[in-house]
Amino acid sequence: MTAKSGYWFSTHLSFVVQQRTTRVKKIMRIAAAVGILFVLALATALVLTAIPEPPIGAPRDIYNFAALAKLPAPTGVPDLRRYPARDGEQLAYRIYDSTSDRILIFIHARPIRAAAITRSLRF
Repeated sequence: MTAKSGYWFSTHLSFVVQQRTTRVKKIMRIAAAVGILFVLALATALVLTAIPEPPIGAPRDIYNFAALAKLPAPTGVPDLRRYPARDGEQLAYRIYDSTSDRILIFIHARPIRAAAITRSLRF
């Protein structure tokens, strides 16, 4: 090995070592940044879950169910009535008495559920 080639080798080796050190430093910086972002996200989540929820106000009776409570409880299921649909099929419905100005329509697909709906309408 000549002095010229030895100089080139040591210069090249030092350049390669410096280049690898630079790469390792970049990777370490990226890893540190990702770690810091993770810790910040975790701290934010912990702070947000530790804040107590605001108090919930009293529920509003938007359907005026209080007026329905004045009616006597129904003794049974109202009579079934029929309505002809556009396709000629007869649709069944029941009318429940009410003192409210609002109309509520309950739609169900199985007639076996009519008793359950009647029980739920008793206030």
